[in-house]
Amino acid sequence: MDVDRTEQHARFYGDDGSIIWESDVVTGQPNKGHDTPAGVWSITSREHGDINLRGPVGDDGEPEWDSHVQYWMGVVGSAVGFHNAPWRSQFGGNIYTWYGSHGCINLSMEKADELYNVIQVGDVCIVHD
Repeated sequence: MDVDRTEQHARFYGDDGSIIWESDVVTGQPNKGHDTPAGVWSITSREHGDINLRGPVGDDGEPEWDSHVQYWMGVVGSAVGFHNAPWRSQFGGNIYTWYGSHGCINLSMEKADELYNVIQVGDVCIVHD
C-alpha cells in the first residue's frame, strides 16, 4: 500500500507490481497537528460492522470525536487507519488542508469496501509526501 499525502491518493499493489486498488483519500489536517504519520507501517487489523471510533477525552470529559464507520483497517496500531467517512462527499485534492482527518485515511464507502476485500493484516503500508 502506498499513501501519498501530497497527492491525497492511495494505491495498493499486487505482488507483480500492478495496481489492484486505488482511491483518492483525505488524510490528517496538518495545520491542526493531525498529520497522518509518515513512515513504513503494516496493516494491524481489519474490521467490518458497526465500528465506533472515539478520540481522546477532552477537558469536558467527552471524547473529541465519536464517529460510527463500517470499515476499519488499522495501520499505526489502533490509532490510525483506513476507514470509510460517511460525513464526507468528496475525497482527494486539498480538502485535507482545511477539513482533514485527525490522522486517519478517509475513504468513500465504496472504496473502503473494495480495500477491505483485498488487503490483509501484515500488508506493508508506506505513507509519504
